Amino acid sequence: MRLASWLALLLLLALLVPSSAVASVELRSAASFDIRIAGPLVVSLKEELRADMRPGEQHRWLQGVVVKIRPIKWLRIEPQYRLSRHLSAGGAEAELSHRVSLGLRGRIKLGPFLRLILRERYQVRFRSPQDPPRQHLVSKIAVKLRHRRLPLEPSLWCEFFLRLPEQDDPVLAEKIRVGVGISMPAGLCDVGIELQLEKSIKNADEVAIPILAMNFDFELDVRRKKD
Repeated sequence: MRLASWLALLLLLALLVPSSAVASVELRSAASFDIRIAGPLVVSLKEELRADMRPGEQHRWLQGVVVKIRPIKWLRIEPQYRLSRHLSAGGAEAELSHRVSLGLRGRIKLGPFLRLILRERYQVRFRSPQDPPRQHLVSKIAVKLRHRRLPLEPSLWCEFFLRLPEQDDPVLAEKIRVGVGISMPAGLCDVGIELQLEKSIKNADEVAIPILAMNFDFELDVRRKKD
């Protein structure tokens, strides 16, 4: 009942937002499926749709796979591949881009409830043979409130995107993104609701873009059970 109330409230707020405001929002919906193969090894499959409501902007359909390796309790290594389909409003043929990345994620306990998460990710995006690969370093710091007795898991975070030098472009700092969210267990899956704000550093005159996201996280444990 509590989950249904949250979702109903979110839907009500979305209906009350003026149409002029909705036109500048990016909406995201994603489903991830984590397969736990061993204690320190998880394979995650993810599908995501990003609908940019700004006039003339493309929508994107993303499919990715991440291997999550935890050699020690507080560290996770995450190689990843992602395929993006850029869908134009006119129904033209979708443009494809590929992204490979390698991330390191550390987790630190700050008392019985708080968790500090630090992540550094190097990523390379390939869009077409004519375009050079685009490289980024993405740094993220997040704080989560987590305890087994809490029905919700609130969090807040900040991401900084640093584009590595390419050709004659001297700009390194590209954008910053801040966000807040909650994760709610719903039996079959965990439901997450996020509100983010993305601001360009390269083009400082651009207006910040609000991002509203809803995530559905499923998990399957295929480890062999001991008799």
